[in-house]
Amino acid sequence: MYRYLQIEEDGNDLRYYNRCFVQYTQPLFQPNELRNDLEEAQLELEDTELSFQDDIVRTVDDLSGDYFELFEDAYDRVINERLVANLLRAVAAAQSIAEADPNRAIELNQAQVELANAQERLQQSLSQFRLQAASLKTRLNLADTDSITLNPEIMITPVAIDVGEATRFALELTPRFRQLDIQYRRNEINLDQTRGRNSFRLDLEFSYGRERQDPRFSQVFGQPSNTYTVDVNAYIPVWDWGERSARVEASQINLRQTELRMEETSAEVVSDVENEVRNIEEFQGRALSMEQNLELASGLSESSLALYQDGSATILDVLQSFRREADTANNLLDAYLGWRRAPLRIQRLTFFDFERGLPVLERYGIARLDEGT
Repeated sequence: MYRYLQIEEDGNDLRYYNRCFVQYTQPLFQPNELRNDLEEAQLELEDTELSFQDDIVRTVDDLSGDYFELFEDAYDRVINERLVANLLRAVAAAQSIAEADPNRAIELNQAQVELANAQERLQQSLSQFRLQAASLKTRLNLADTDSITLNPEIMITPVAIDVGEATRFALELTPRFRQLDIQYRRNEINLDQTRGRNSFRLDLEFSYGRERQDPRFSQVFGQPSNTYTVDVNAYIPVWDWGERSARVEASQINLRQTELRMEETSAEVVSDVENEVRNIEEFQGRALSMEQNLELASGLSESSLALYQDGSATILDVLQSFRREADTANNLLDAYLGWRRAPLRIQRLTFFDFERGLPVLERYGIARLDEGT
């Protein structure tokens, strides 16, 4: 609605003008900005969902790490409890020998000192477990009345992992490569938009309207007439001092950088998967070997105690055998934790749980994007 007022000497010229129209503009030789914006929005949504999936797997990996730290403290308590029990037997044997031969009372003192040190280490392991459990309760947002108990048991079940299959999972299941694809497509869209900026363009405009002009406002809405317009607007850039070409070149460089990053990431994943599979095999062999060594060390401890009671060994031999058994148990714990943590790392690399034989997202009930979520 327009109001025109022309002030003249012989009187004012007042007119009202009303026009309602529909206009369509078709740009030519330009990128489709609406289509690009919609595609970028879809890519942003997909990238956010992929980041969410990655956060879930990362959280599970972190909590698994906390669990094995708690397991380490709990099993360290078991080792110290076993050592204390053995030393109590040694003290009892030394006490019997000292009562029969007072000249060997020093052996009782040596066993008691070793027992006191072992009991102190046991208290330290109990305290460490309590602190670690309290920290885990806070992280899991558990109530103060809740408690965390753990009866650690080392069970070694060999897991066979094929390097080629693991590499394929890493390339197909993880969000990392899809996110790089998304970044590459974003760079392509940006290059398309940059090429269209300050370049030749042609706009075709079509409009259809209904209009009416009258000096009386009450009649401006009656008996309108049809109007049609067709416009052609051309934009021809003459000189921009190389700004457009520099922007296009920069966008092309970004696109090439993404390509190189994809190649580099692929090579890194192949190398990381191979190393982690090798680590699993090495830790698995070490753990199985240390498990056998622990049985052997336990048998040697029993033999040393029996020989001491028969007078064929010294108390130092007994104490040394008990310490050797505890050291062997610690070595077994280190090998076992290394073997348990290596699958977590390769699970993080491949998004596949090789122990259960299914993808990690499927294990936790999270649908993949290609399944319609």
